[in-house]
Amino acid sequence: STQNIGLMRALIDECIENHQHCHLPLHERVFPARLLDLHTNPEDVRIISGSECKAAGGRYLALSHCWGKVPEDAPWKLTRFLLSQYQACVPLQVLPPTFREAIQITRALGERYLWIDSLCILQDCREDWATEAGKMADIYTGSLCTLSSAS
Repeated sequence: STQNIGLMRALIDECIENHQHCHLPLHERVFPARLLDLHTNPEDVRIISGSECKAAGGRYLALSHCWGKVPEDAPWKLTRFLLSQYQACVPLQVLPPTFREAIQITRALGERYLWIDSLCILQDCREDWATEAGKMADIYTGSLCTLSSAS
């Protein structure tokens, strides 16, 4: 609801303004290799490099979610095959409701970037998965806010 978004924004702003220990300086933060760029157009979502987000000020939200049973070929699992396509456009209709809701909330909060592990880590590349999974704690810590879904 609008009221909940307003409360979330107020809490985030309070943290930014008054909690120095919450956010490391930009040059000390660890960034994920990839994030979702939500733009302003509701249909325009794409994968960008973490360095692009960092250059734009480094603010992103993260989603913590339960994977459950996911088919090997699920379109919300980033693969090397899907990477170039998703760098141009991630089709929202193939994403689970939790992901679409996280995108809506991120936009409603006035933020542009979102990190979702299954869409931002190559799931079929051991090296990328090992590197990015090893940074997960720093990725969540470095996020402006972590959205959490219980299901």
